[in-house]
Amino acid sequence: MLADCGCWYKIRIGNFDNVGECQYAVPSYWDIGKAYKHLIKQVALEKKIDVVDAIIEAYHSFFFRRLHTI
Repeated sequence: MLADCGCWYKIRIGNFDNVGECQYAVPSYWDIGKAYKHLIKQVALEKKIDVVDAIIEAYHSFFFRRLHTI
């Protein structure tokens, strides 16, 4: 049944190992979390605001969107 779905979505048969073909190391959840933590701390320090407000500021920043797409 699952094999029949390929024709609906025009999925080619093959081996798709995107992670293995990467030219760089794929960041772990810990690495991404550290990047978010650093961004939030920097926003709090630079704008002299508390962490909750910094999370909101960081969430709406260009950098947050950029980190999210990595």
